[in-house]
Amino acid sequence: MRLLGLLIALLLMGCPPALNNPSSGAMDDDDTTSGDDDDVVGDDDDTVDPPFLQTGMTCTDNAECLSGICWDWADYDPWCGGAVCSDRCEGDEECWDWADAAGANSPESAVCGADSLCVFISTGLGDFWCADGLQ
Repeated sequence: MRLLGLLIALLLMGCPPALNNPSSGAMDDDDTTSGDDDDVVGDDDDTVDPPFLQTGMTCTDNAECLSGICWDWADYDPWCGGAVCSDRCEGDEECWDWADAAGANSPESAVCGADSLCVFISTGLGDFWCADGLQ
């Protein structure tokens, strides 16, 4: 109880928290985003690239994608390849929205597959290919 009273007294007297202490290497919030912590000088946390790939970005493994789904065409057709971060869906409209948000040239070409995953072939997202001339 005494510690709490002391802390309140210090705050009321204008003693700044250590995070705002210039000698700590921290900086005051430099934008209007309240969700960042600005714990490193010159580092504005809301502009840091996300640690995961967004839906519609080319991937090689599920762990790379924010959704946890790296959709690989080779899993569905052994003569084709290319992979893109996908997401779960219940209908084509959800996939159109994902494709549009990802900047697809043809978002209306996205479909919700039988496995409830968005398929972005022919949308302009990802780098898909198929072998030609195979018997």
